[in-house]
Amino acid sequence: MNRINLPSSRGVLILVIVGLGVVIYFLAMDALFLAGHLDSSFDDAYMFIRYARNLLGGHGIAWNSDGVQTYGATSLLYLFWIAAALAVFPSAAPGAILAVSSFTFGLGYVTVLALGTIKFAASDFLKRNRLLFPVFTAAALMVSKYFRLHSISGMDTTLSVFCNSLLAVATIAWAKKPGRASLAWLTLAAYASFLTRPDALLYALLFPLLYGWFFLGEERNWNIIRFLIAFTAILALDTLIKFLIFGDPLPLPFYTKRAGFFDGYRGAAMWNPVEYLFIFLRLMLPFLGILLFAANSKSGRLVAAFFTPVVLTFAYFFSVTQVMGFWARYYFPALPFFVMGSFISLEARLRESERPLFPFFSLRGALATVALLFFFLPFPEKTFIRVYETRFIPPPTIYKSAIARSLDGDVPKLGWRTSINGISEISLQLPVGTRVAMSEYGLVGARAPQIYIIDLIGLHDPVFAHNGFFTQELFRRNPDIIWFPPPDYTKIVAALQDDATLLEDYDYYPNAFDYGLAVRRDADAYELITEVLAATWVKYYPDLELKRYPP
Repeated sequence: MNRINLPSSRGVLILVIVGLGVVIYFLAMDALFLAGHLDSSFDDAYMFIRYARNLLGGHGIAWNSDGVQTYGATSLLYLFWIAAALAVFPSAAPGAILAVSSFTFGLGYVTVLALGTIKFAASDFLKRNRLLFPVFTAAALMVSKYFRLHSISGMDTTLSVFCNSLLAVATIAWAKKPGRASLAWLTLAAYASFLTRPDALLYALLFPLLYGWFFLGEERNWNIIRFLIAFTAILALDTLIKFLIFGDPLPLPFYTKRAGFFDGYRGAAMWNPVEYLFIFLRLMLPFLGILLFAANSKSGRLVAAFFTPVVLTFAYFFSVTQVMGFWARYYFPALPFFVMGSFISLEARLRESERPLFPFFSLRGALATVALLFFFLPFPEKTFIRVYETRFIPPPTIYKSAIARSLDGDVPKLGWRTSINGISEISLQLPVGTRVAMSEYGLVGARAPQIYIIDLIGLHDPVFAHNGFFTQELFRRNPDIIWFPPPDYTKIVAALQDDATLLEDYDYYPNAFDYGLAVRRDADAYELITEVLAATWVKYYPDLELKRYPP
């Protein structure tokens, strides 16, 4: 009988510790669910709650409970996860479901990357120090406030990083030992990456192709062809199913977040892709430093495989308006390619010689790293951000209403979050099927699933997503309440204020709840709506009488 050696014993100990940790983690999460001490403050995340409730209610993937199938949730895989979590924890607060979900996948991708680096350690140095790189990776990430923010945001960001971590590890394993099993895992990981966020398609497709091309051994061409056949077959089936269900294989935000989609939108400069890129690259500095230090004349293939999909994807992000792109949310899913790319580069360099680690580091790499550090000083960053804002974001056409000045109401500002809470309180008390048009609907939609929400900006409305907003379509649907969008949407706001239907058929309260509110006079629940509005108004505007409105 073979004697159990030290690495195996250490591996068993690690597995026991991880297993106990997972048990303790889920027990703690269950307790926190019941106590209601967890929450998410990211408004967009609550859209998944609304979709998930409709899915569990038998309405399919629908924004409203009328059952009209809507591809507004960009991450279908995350939607399914949230629906499963709601089914398992029906009494949990929605914010807790979201926060714990993103935290779970944040913990998950750190674990996958750690296990991947342990598995692929081949040099003597890293074999003897298997935990060195995983501990370094965990420390480099967890000291970042952006890692922590994404880990409790409730968004699909950490799931996307988790799936891309699986993709990176599965690709390397496939290249080392191609076969049916490794191909199946790679194809599944690639599809999960795409299903989580369709903008990860270049990661899911190009990274396996490039890495396989450079590092597969025998039967390279045939193995690459097999992956292409398997992945494209799944994509074709996915496209067909989405077209049959939604009438469109692409999520609606793909259309509405294109740069320039909203004519008159003056908030584009606020979502500066250069600023977000710097945030992400600063977090990746330790891994870029390792990559540069360990690089040699043979590292070109590694860099091409790991970073060609990243560069192309980041270039695409400059063609969209990154609305709600806080904390480099769009860029974060590329994290595994920086981590695994730096690890594989270091591993390749160490295999050249087993001398102590630091003598391998090249002078060229050291100089490049110093230059990189200089690049991330505050002055260069601010300069690039300002140049992008002034040179590459065209000044929008600002639309102004012809009559808005005479309708301005003297209402104090509440703030974005407080206004959302106010509209949520009103919406909670509305009858089933009340039609409310708005743009800030994440938390409102989750708290008031019974109302019918008309999305003014098209993220969950195919007509507005494909054609842009126009008042004729909105008033054709007879919204009972209109909560105006923020003033950055100058064309939408001006078009609503100038439409005769608004003044003829609605009680209009300018600037109410910061953006303006209108109630249709012949709405079936008009009396109830006005009573609820009056009661809520007293709470949020105690020094201002509602009867002064409309002017």
